[in-house]
Amino acid sequence: HVMTILNQDVAEIGALAEEEKAIMYAMLDQDGSNEISLDEFLGFGSILLVKLSKRSDYATLIEIYLPSIFRSHSYQRLCKSVKSEKFESAMEMILVLNAAIVAVQDYPLLVGQGVPSVAQYQNGSIDTVWEGAETIFSVVYVMEAMLKILVYGWKQYIESARNKFDFFITILVVVASIYVYCKCDECGLAYFAALSKP
Repeated sequence: HVMTILNQDVAEIGALAEEEKAIMYAMLDQDGSNEISLDEFLGFGSILLVKLSKRSDYATLIEIYLPSIFRSHSYQRLCKSVKSEKFESAMEMILVLNAAIVAVQDYPLLVGQGVPSVAQYQNGSIDTVWEGAETIFSVVYVMEAMLKILVYGWKQYIESARNKFDFFITILVVVASIYVYCKCDECGLAYFAALSKP
């Protein structure tokens, strides 16, 4: 029986549920004869190859180079967490908190008051509460991007318009942080990037 052979020789088919195997057999037996002709099998084989190659385009680096880690219970839990609505909600709450902190920090500037030049803000080190908070937010955004790329893979990650925007803003935040903390003149890029985060 073809399904028995496929079950033994193709790990992906062996992992399918019985209902899925029945559907696959029905797809193979296109004429309903309860026998799979060579043409039916070869035709389905072409479709199967296309689907497998498409799937491999989306394989993550962990899946390709570290399959034992990819199959581990811990890694699968990480994937489930990163793909969950709770993760997205938590990131949205962090963004709102970041925006609130930026608004409080920049309130005098937003209402048109002059902001006195404070040496602490311009010395290239993280020595105020505001700078510490912005650094923590920057690290969180970088970790979010890294986790999503790790879990989804680059190709699937970058296909999402939201992820493209987040990645662009995260890169701006990193570049701005490097610029500011390398004792360069303040350019305001970090504030723009923090405010631009969705």
